[in-house]
Amino acid sequence: MDNYKKYRNLTNKLIRSSKSKYFMEAINNDKNCKTLWRLLKVLNSATDHDIDMITYEDKNLTDKIDIVNCLNDHFSSVGEKLIPHPHSNFESEKINNYVKSKINDNTLFSLYTVTNGDVFKYLTNLDINKSTGTDGVGPRILKVSKSIIVDSLNHIINLSLCTGMMTYSEIAVESYL
Repeated sequence: MDNYKKYRNLTNKLIRSSKSKYFMEAINNDKNCKTLWRLLKVLNSATDHDIDMITYEDKNLTDKIDIVNCLNDHFSSVGEKLIPHPHSNFESEKINNYVKSKINDNTLFSLYTVTNGDVFKYLTNLDINKSTGTDGVGPRILKVSKSIIVDSLNHIINLSLCTGMMTYSEIAVESYL
């Protein structure tokens, strides 16, 4: 029985270690956010306990706050890592000329206000499996409360279309639509 326990524990330790190594390598090597979130989802669904430790920059992080901050820092800086100096080669005149070359002079672009029915339709079709936005309101809450918030949301969207400005809540909601 002692040998069984010893080898069972050793096997479990090797499995945990291998999984940890696999996911850490996948996170460090893959720059595709969708793939990274899929891996994290798999990792979370495959375990029935919280992540106890994560290794980042040769440091073992065990505090839950440190782990969350590490993941947050990683996902919030992916863009900067892919494009370290995004504004250094930015030439707006080049982009403007390119866009103008693709648009016919006869082309008209108009924005129309939306109706309550439009907003209601989009809220009805929200994918509840999408992640919660920066406002902390998930798509499930938006979908369930659609009959209550449709008037207010419609007003905010139309106000934005008329003024050319977006509010914080609108940016968050638009990420779902």
